[in-house]
Amino acid sequence: MGMLARNQPDGQTSRGKRGEVANADGGDDQGQIGFHSLVRQGLLVRNNGGDYEAAGGFERRWDTCSSTPWLRGEAGGQIVSYDDPVSMRLKGELVNRMGLLGINMFAAHGDDGWALVDGARRGMGVGM
Repeated sequence: MGMLARNQPDGQTSRGKRGEVANADGGDDQGQIGFHSLVRQGLLVRNNGGDYEAAGGFERRWDTCSSTPWLRGEAGGQIVSYDDPVSMRLKGELVNRMGLLGINMFAAHGDDGWALVDGARRGMGVGM
């Protein structure tokens, strides 16, 4: 895990405006919050560099142990863990370094376009 921690993105936190996130309770995701839902609800927005930043009352944080982002809500104390293109790229890089043949994703239907899949592919050096 030490290798991944050294590769964490710059700008460990970003802040948005006040708000809360909602999930699709009982829907196809059985109450889970998909990456695309965070974007549609305005909790993550793309900056000019193409990276996702926190908005809508959330602060983006980075967990160095798992090399994944998480959001902390200013109102209501909500915590949302998720993968983004940066964390997926890091997972792809680990797959590549370890000589593995692929990566497993829980579900690609929660992606924002192909942002997560493309991140993993970049990390693995596949077709990009």
